[in-house]
Amino acid sequence: MVASPGVAIGKEGPLLSSDIRFNLNVSRFLEEIKVHGNIKISITSPCDKCLVPVESVIEPEINLVLTPDRISEEEEDNVDHETYSGDEIDLSNYLREIILISIPVKILCAEECCGVCSICGKNLNIGSCSCKDEWIDPRLSALRDLKL
Repeated sequence: MVASPGVAIGKEGPLLSSDIRFNLNVSRFLEEIKVHGNIKISITSPCDKCLVPVESVIEPEINLVLTPDRISEEEEDNVDHETYSGDEIDLSNYLREIILISIPVKILCAEECCGVCSICGKNLNIGSCSCKDEWIDPRLSALRDLKL
């Protein structure tokens, strides 16, 4: 178990709510090193529609191939390929990147989340409000008088 290595995004975005757990298998064939396994983390983030805190578990898979940096030039754009030099391999940047790209772009408390009222701010998942949505975009106001 490893403590969270600075992955927290901020007050308005996802925050780590657990330690980061790694389950990695490392194998070597000649100078090529393969790292397979998974990561498991929990994040807490506000729902994108109603702002209620949501806890999500993220479990990205790891399939990484490492080659000496003097050998590999054709694999530069491959996300699952890294290079190494020397006797030690630091996976922290790669693992941090995998965690960050695994965080969903849109986090919802439920698929059918109704969000909040744009006028009074009431959570519409709890109940409806009595606001009347009479606002019309001024750019479209000319269409109000159009008779069909």
